[in-house]
Amino acid sequence: MKTLCVIDAFPSTPKKAAELQDCVRSLKITGLDILVTSHFPVEATLQREVNYVIFDHNNLLLPSFVRHWTYTDRFHVDWWLPYHGPAICLNWFNAFNFAKNHDYEFIVYISSDCIFSNEDSHKLMELVRNCETSNTKGFIFNPQNWKVETCFDSEMGFYLWETLMFGFSVDTFLTCFDPPKNLNLYRQLSCPEKSLETNFFYRLQPLKNEINILPSSAKEYFKDSQIDLSGQNLFYWDLMHNKSNPGGFIFFVQSFMSASDFCVKLFVNDLLILNQNFQDGVWYYKDFYQTEENLRAELWIENELKATKNYSLNGDLLAEVTQRKDFFEFLT
Repeated sequence: MKTLCVIDAFPSTPKKAAELQDCVRSLKITGLDILVTSHFPVEATLQREVNYVIFDHNNLLLPSFVRHWTYTDRFHVDWWLPYHGPAICLNWFNAFNFAKNHDYEFIVYISSDCIFSNEDSHKLMELVRNCETSNTKGFIFNPQNWKVETCFDSEMGFYLWETLMFGFSVDTFLTCFDPPKNLNLYRQLSCPEKSLETNFFYRLQPLKNEINILPSSAKEYFKDSQIDLSGQNLFYWDLMHNKSNPGGFIFFVQSFMSASDFCVKLFVNDLLILNQNFQDGVWYYKDFYQTEENLRAELWIENELKATKNYSLNGDLLAEVTQRKDFFEFLT
């Protein structure tokens, strides 16, 4: 069975580029041809270490379509962020169609933040060989402690299928999932307002008797490797409308990242008022008012300034943030 290993990458920082390189090198022992697919340019030195590279500059994001919210016993926050699901689907479209055109029968798809031990690289190949010998269509990881909502909120048990890593017959995946290559097609998925994992499951679960479903996460299965190093990369930081104080703003920060090297600094008229690292589950808020002062927020990652947001705290800004969907509200 002619098999292609596809590594999905976005090496936009030195850390991510290093992870991609380590991922590639850890998979060389499999003997599989390797294709890197990315919406960010891949360094020339790494290109020479793999068989193929697909660079597609069109990093499709679903703009402010998926809602995220936070509750504590003190407040409720509702925010809307662009979603990267379409970008991943475009990488699938590019990779699986490339594989079909080059006569590959099977794809092992892996996110670039996975670095395999030699032993686990052999375990990965055992999964591929098992699909070939048992004539199954693929393998997926089904963590038993994760759930996501179905399209219609019906109860279907533990059904989250990871998109971090899986293996599938090229023809079967193209037929059954048919990866959307643009936003119009993405919105035609059965569950466009849900996570990519929901759509992945919903499209492919009719094949559940024809694929190898492993009742664990990839991280649990490949326990001697470094899997999902980037983890969940949701990070929100912005000034928003404070429903509990209609005449004011509130600056809210929340992280769902395991890393501790994400730092937010706040300045009022260049005076530093916050300098804090944010890890998974950490949040912060501070009230501001129409003062005509200037507020500056800086995001630092690995001690490097990555983004800056500037606000003039006046009535025009209040009118603008009041129109957004994002809001903060203290609970009574």
